Amino acid sequence: MTKLLKYELKESSKYFLYIILGIIIASLSLAFTIIRATKINENNMSEFSAISMGLSSLLVFGLFIAVFVGFIFMVISSFRKDLYTDSAYLKFSLPINGSQLLNAKILNVFIWSVLMAIVTVIVNLLIYGIFLNEYITDIVMALKEAWSYFNVGLGSNIFLILHYIYSFFASLIAVYFCITFTKAFFKNSRNGYIWVLVYIIWGIIESLISMVTSIAIPYYLSIGKSLSISKLDYISLANSVFEPTNYINLNLGFFIIEIIITVLLYMFTVHMLNKKVDI
Repeated sequence: MTKLLKYELKESSKYFLYIILGIIIASLSLAFTIIRATKINENNMSEFSAISMGLSSLLVFGLFIAVFVGFIFMVISSFRKDLYTDSAYLKFSLPINGSQLLNAKILNVFIWSVLMAIVTVIVNLLIYGIFLNEYITDIVMALKEAWSYFNVGLGSNIFLILHYIYSFFASLIAVYFCITFTKAFFKNSRNGYIWVLVYIIWGIIESLISMVTSIAIPYYLSIGKSLSISKLDYISLANSVFEPTNYINLNLGFFIIEIIITVLLYMFTVHMLNKKVDI
């Protein structure tokens, strides 16, 4: 699998480098927008300047959205092309099994995601250090205030980080499952775009499972300054969504069921890659 992972990293590098370039451009645009907004504000903003400032902000926001969409597109196309294009014949002729192919795809995306996160942090630190040096104190203070608001304790922070990592892998497995399911059971679909419908249906099913589980098992892990387990009925939980709190509620029943479902999706995807997918 190591050789396959190296091949995946090399093959996808040019696409992800474009995404990293997009992150750099979007970060620079945001920095210059902040500089311009600050200068206009210091010199009394006119109506025309306010409109142009708003348009610039929308443009920067659009750039970040485009980068995110590009990332999602690369994640999907990287897996899909190995099932629906000529590269499928090459991949499935190699002495590898379904788990090796799936693991290589997941790890490839994870490695590039980590690299993109690191690049984003470094690029923004450099940009703000060079172009917004005079405002660095205000930025640091704003970050400290944001951290004090979102900081929920060491144990809770570690749990949240692990949960975000798990959610990342679970989301990838769900997408790859839907694409593989479409290839295995909708053989007349040449391009395989039916996977989008399969994914939507799966999302609805998962939402229903979450709702039923929340009602049947009203026990929640409260993630705040400390981790604690509390019992909440569904109506109280729904009302708390609209109230400002310094903790996050995670339904224990659905959390366990979701992990089991993710493992089953992974195993079924491997099974389909080994036995059901016809190239």
